[in-house]
Amino acid sequence: MRGKKPYRIDARQKEDLHAQIAELAVSYTPEWIFDPNDPDIGSVLAMLYADQMAGNVDRLNQVIEKYRVELVNLLNIGLLPAYPAEGVCVLNPIQDTIPGIDVPAGAKIFGGGSSEGAIIFETRTPLHVTSARIRDIIEVSGAFGRILPLLGNAAPAYPTGLERSAPPEDEDAPAVVRDIRLFDFEGKGVETHSLLLYHENVFDVPSRTGVLIEAFSPAGESLAETFAARDRYRF
Repeated sequence: MRGKKPYRIDARQKEDLHAQIAELAVSYTPEWIFDPNDPDIGSVLAMLYADQMAGNVDRLNQVIEKYRVELVNLLNIGLLPAYPAEGVCVLNPIQDTIPGIDVPAGAKIFGGGSSEGAIIFETRTPLHVTSARIRDIIEVSGAFGRILPLLGNAAPAYPTGLERSAPPEDEDAPAVVRDIRLFDFEGKGVETHSLLLYHENVFDVPSRTGVLIEAFSPAGESLAETFAARDRYRF
């Protein structure tokens, strides 16, 4: 994983220590030459020192990270819990081969990975893969009393901005909708409503007897003018 490089108090490596020993040897012991490729006894001792010193430098550079972890612990700040990655994939059977196939839960799916290798996903639930396509989508709301076909043969009065393509000539070809507004019940639907009033005795009257019914909204407003609209209601 690529991350921020940790802060280093001392950036020297073992090779840097070898170069520093060779530089100091020229000044302090010009009669002796430090050669790690063809070492003598003095060079061996210097290389042992460089190895131990490099280990001490590495441990010193870990102090800052340990201080950071200790500070986080004092503030009672913990790491976020790990959670599996998730995504959406589309499974299509090979055309004109099989009508469908069942895919069990936990099936392995290989995703495109980076240089570290492919990413393996698993299906969460069993599913059935088929070559069938969705031809009709109907949106229903009991609270609003609306039935809006979003895809299919029924052509509702869509709200402004919703463009619908012409129906395909092939019946098996799926209809193409450029835009579908889910949970939008402002448009005129294809639903119809009926009001049935029933009572065992109240309506037991002679024929051609007028019955007066007053209807009010939940706010107390009269609905007489609303029900009088002949383009919307029939009695």
